[in-house]
Amino acid sequence: MAAALGAGIITILFPVVLVLFIIIIAILTLLAINNLHRIPNMQKSIENIEKYLKFMTKYERERLIKEGYITLGADLENALPINQQVNSGDTWVCKKCGERNQAASSYCKDCGAYK
Repeated sequence: MAAALGAGIITILFPVVLVLFIIIIAILTLLAINNLHRIPNMQKSIENIEKYLKFMTKYERERLIKEGYITLGADLENALPINQQVNSGDTWVCKKCGERNQAASSYCKDCGAYK
């Protein structure tokens, strides 16, 4: 009797679970299809981010060159500061005006800025 009751419950629950599973799959499929129209907008957003990053890289490179941290031909990732490239030996280069000065002097002979 108990076995027949258990088998009866299983035969009733199986179709219910199967129908619920099919409904869930159908809902998830509809949600995925509904969001397909957003793909072109996401692509445009990614392109805009890439353009912004290129602009910021160019801006940052120009700023570093202007402020004297890197040389004009330097690669940003592998660049050493100008002080390390040029300020070795007998001279140093002013960060403010780019003038070459004697290593012993503590300020620029051209603009007066300190090392």
